[in-house]
Amino acid sequence: MDVYQYLLDTTLEYISRDEVVENDEIVSAYTLWDILNNKINYLKYIMNDNNKLLDEINYYYSEAFSNDMIKYSNITENFDFDLPFFGPCKFKKITSHIEDNTMIISLWPSGRANKDKHIDLCKDIDDCNYYGNNINDALITPFRNKFDKIFNTLEFFAPILKHETRFSQFMTNSTLNIIMNYPINGDLTLDIQLNKNIDPNDSQFKKYYKKEYTIHDLIMREKDDILRNTPIEIKKLNYLCSSLVKKYKENNNNKILQKK
Repeated sequence: MDVYQYLLDTTLEYISRDEVVENDEIVSAYTLWDILNNKINYLKYIMNDNNKLLDEINYYYSEAFSNDMIKYSNITENFDFDLPFFGPCKFKKITSHIEDNTMIISLWPSGRANKDKHIDLCKDIDDCNYYGNNINDALITPFRNKFDKIFNTLEFFAPILKHETRFSQFMTNSTLNIIMNYPINGDLTLDIQLNKNIDPNDSQFKKYYKKEYTIHDLIMREKDDILRNTPIEIKKLNYLCSSLVKKYKENNNNKILQKK
C-alpha cells in the first residue's frame, strides 16, 4: 500500500469539498477561527496595548499645552502624579483589566517620578457610571466613545473568562482533528491533522523519499480551504467559542434587519 498516496488523496478530496452553508446551528471552522482571531486579539490589544488611543490622548494634551494653557491646566486637574516642567502631560501606556465585578482602564504617565503611578477609570458591570479618584470630565468627555467600547468588550468577556480554564477548542470529524489555541497572554495557534482512523502511524508528518512536502505541510498550506469546508455544530463548542459565534450571528442578523 502506498501510504503517502492514500493520505494525499484523502487530503485532496477534503480540500475539494463544497464550502459550508452556515445557519443558526452550523458555522464553518473558518468563520470560527476568524472570529477568535478578531475578538481575542482585540481583547489582548485593549488589555495590554491600546497604542491608537494612547496617541490620541497624548495629542490632546500636547495641543492644549501648546495653544491654551488655561485649558491645559483644567484638563490636568486632579491628576495625582508629577506633570513635566517643560512639556505636556504624556502617558506611556494604557491597560485594562477586570477585578471581580469592576472593569478598570489604567493610564500610566511618563516620567521617572511616576514609575508606579496611574489613573484608574473604573466602571462596574451592569452599571453605566464611571468613577475613579483622579479622573475629570475633561479626560472622559472627548474619549467617552472609545472608553465605552473598551468597557463593553470587557463586560462581554467577564463572565466568559470566569468559566474558561483552558483556552483552546478541539474539533474532530471522520477525517480531521482541528485544534485552535487562543491564550490571553500569547499568540493564537491553529493545527489541523488527519485523525488516527485515517493515519494511525502519523505518516502525515514523515518526509518521504522524493516527495517535496509532507502531508501535514499540505494540510497547513491549504488550511483556509479545509476550514471553509469543515462544518461545526455551535452547540458542541466550548463556552467562549459558542458565546463569540452567537454574538457574531446576532450582530449579522441585526445588520440584515437594519438594511431591510
